[in-house]
Amino acid sequence: MTRYLLELNATFPDVVQVSVAQDTYDLPYPEELQCIIDDETKATEPCKQFLVHLTNHSTLASDPERPEVFISGALHGNERVGPNAAIELVALFAHATSIYGTDDKAKPTLDTQRWLKQLVNTRNVLVTPMTNAYGYSHNHREELTVDPNRDYNYMRSGAECMQTMTSRVVNEIWRDHIFQLAVTFHGGTRAVAYEWGSPDHYLNGKESNPSEKSPDHMAQLQIGNTLANFAGDFPDGKLYPTGTMNDVVYGVSGGMEDWGYAASWENQFYDAKSQPFHACEPSTFGGYPKEKTIYNNITHRAFNMLVETSNTKEPKAADLGNFKELYKANVDFFRTEGITTEFVGHVPRNVRLALMMIEMAQPLVRWVDAAGSSQSQELLNVFPAASLYTTNADQVTEMGCGALAWERNEVATCSVSECNVVNSAHSKVQVAWEVLGALTVDSTHVQVSSSETFEDDAILMKTSTQKGTTRRFYEFASDSSQAAAANVDTLGTSLFVTCLDLGNVTSDKLYVRAVATVDQDWKKQGTGDEGPSPHVPPQSHLVNARTNPDWDFEWNGHRVKAALEWTSPVITVETAKKSEANDVSSAITPNSPVTDVPTSFSPSGSTENESEDSDDSTDAPIIGKKRTKKASDDDESDESEESEESEDSSDEAPASGLLQFGYIIMSSCAMIIVLTLAYLYRRVFRRPRQPYMNISSLEQPTRVTINSIDDEDYDVDDDESEDMLLNGTIGEDGVLALESDRRLGDKYRGLRSCDEQFNALVNGDKAASQEGSKDTDTVPKPPQMVYTEYLNCTGTALCEKPLLELKSCINSVLTGHKNIGDCAQTKRLLERCMRSKSEELLQASQPQVFRPHATP
Repeated sequence: MTRYLLELNATFPDVVQVSVAQDTYDLPYPEELQCIIDDETKATEPCKQFLVHLTNHSTLASDPERPEVFISGALHGNERVGPNAAIELVALFAHATSIYGTDDKAKPTLDTQRWLKQLVNTRNVLVTPMTNAYGYSHNHREELTVDPNRDYNYMRSGAECMQTMTSRVVNEIWRDHIFQLAVTFHGGTRAVAYEWGSPDHYLNGKESNPSEKSPDHMAQLQIGNTLANFAGDFPDGKLYPTGTMNDVVYGVSGGMEDWGYAASWENQFYDAKSQPFHACEPSTFGGYPKEKTIYNNITHRAFNMLVETSNTKEPKAADLGNFKELYKANVDFFRTEGITTEFVGHVPRNVRLALMMIEMAQPLVRWVDAAGSSQSQELLNVFPAASLYTTNADQVTEMGCGALAWERNEVATCSVSECNVVNSAHSKVQVAWEVLGALTVDSTHVQVSSSETFEDDAILMKTSTQKGTTRRFYEFASDSSQAAAANVDTLGTSLFVTCLDLGNVTSDKLYVRAVATVDQDWKKQGTGDEGPSPHVPPQSHLVNARTNPDWDFEWNGHRVKAALEWTSPVITVETAKKSEANDVSSAITPNSPVTDVPTSFSPSGSTENESEDSDDSTDAPIIGKKRTKKASDDDESDESEESEESEDSSDEAPASGLLQFGYIIMSSCAMIIVLTLAYLYRRVFRRPRQPYMNISSLEQPTRVTINSIDDEDYDVDDDESEDMLLNGTIGEDGVLALESDRRLGDKYRGLRSCDEQFNALVNGDKAASQEGSKDTDTVPKPPQMVYTEYLNCTGTALCEKPLLELKSCINSVLTGHKNIGDCAQTKRLLERCMRSKSEELLQASQPQVFRPHATP
């Protein structure tokens, strides 16, 4: 294993740097600690604790805020899964991200490579694969006779702590860095466990009671569940059990976990007699300076999670896993619906767990290819495909610019970060993004600026705020409906999509970025027995870095500085003049070596001609790469120029089209268009009781009026409709064109059927009312019932599935199985669907109104 580590160091020096802790920190090589260097001859040499530094080393010096993660392979030398997982983690990063990784057979999938490149560019990871070098060499739990996981100064002091070289090495590393997250691998049971894990943190001081909660319990609970889920099932179909160490394992004095979490802050909240931390003065190996076990208020504020990897300390070789389970699987999307991964062994399971811990060190916003149909995914520079996040392409379109805009070739997208939009038909840009390194997205939006530094006065556009959960949100909610309700804005996906209407933007060069605020619920704390111990706000760097704007610590060249808003890399969008050719070119070059770009291994630009979207006939814009300091390494944005179409009219005056909510603004000298606009305004927008436009009411024989609750009128005026038909404003060809529209025809015909039923009810009720004295058995339906039936009909025509889901939910409320609040999500989904579909139909009707012979 040592030889393999040194080989990785020699082969991939840009990513992997291996050092010996004794040499780095001036620690001795005790004569007693001899490690086997040849299994056949049993030759030995003084034990060395190897430290692997995993990051993009070319950019580390310029990035002091790069979050840090620590991974320990084995404090106990006879627990063998951890060291193997740690080594394979290092190898996976090296093969996936190094410029020296030329063997394609040794590379993981492209999606995995994209993810790992983002992590290696934005994380600083320290790994001790064989933390207890002596114990690992001799397959022995202790270092000599001392258990390293009872050798830290949590509830231990004097000669009782820092006796082992193992503990001293870990202590030196932690004194040198500001870790936000840490994993320490063990074996002998199954668990992902977090603080507290010490005897002084049982309720009422009794070990028979449940554990007290730490001040950061909410975040630890959520991350623990996420790690267990992302790691995956065991052969028996079960996940890692999760909980506090006191509850799911047992509490210990001198443990590394609570030491790493609380040594910088817990003492200050207790009197001298009750303080858990005291200085160490060991006598072993020539002693150890007492002052090195007295800590500042910075270095020890990490979530230091215990992972018990297996019921067996040394599982069978056949149960460890194999190469393809990491290199042939889509590791990033391991838990995504629709992507299946075969059962994997202990080592791949814990490599995935470690990767998720590395990701969670900081929020990471990355762009996704928002095209209606995905572009080629064969190059690293392109964004992940939206199809990885959704069950069908219509979800992205519905959340974005809408089907009509795609049908009309008005939409551009980008699949890398430098976009040139030169098709004058493109007036909209559909962008998509996701948030990683977090669980709950409290708010997110997109900004468009004329300046790449996004000064306030340079921001041209800010999209509406969305919220939801990330792909890493794994059922830590109290119930599934709570989890589902959080994703209304994303239609149940983890993907955020928006449509940028740049028709009125005149800048030739624009800058686009996504902004996100995340995990604000991590500040929450319980009360009573669920309250924190000690009773103080969250103390970890991880929680405060994303919830407390005043949090700012710097130590030894490392810094943790809070941010409430996390930004994506910036996309550059260049727009062409309308007179230029209607083409969109895209250039991508193969991935280039590691350079001194702030946070990227990849070059700043790329080139390749891309094909048109198959379904939408939309040209793909030019794309490249540009990164920012904090967020994902993938970027995306698109931009298109405003599309203008001249309308057929006697005075050749242009018509501008519809605004966002369907209001018609036309400028024309032709009297027929002015009259038509007035007609549409009165008939469509001033008729509040019919929410969906009756695009051509050509068959109604009479004019009827129903008095609603507030005495408003519903008019069916066939005379005016006939006038419009006769003068050609709405032609029968236009009606047929709408009916035959391949995307909207069924919905259009469904609405016409609803109109016919509605008018039949209206006319029947009016006749019954007029003849009521003659026929007492005929009672007109109340107006509310008429409109309810109409709404039910139109809802079924436009959004049948959401309507059925809402009806089912309401039935559950009526039967007492649900509360009315549980139906909020399904109600919002129906409303959103109805708004979207009715807007599409309204827009689709306009070519028929003003250009009778046009087709959508």
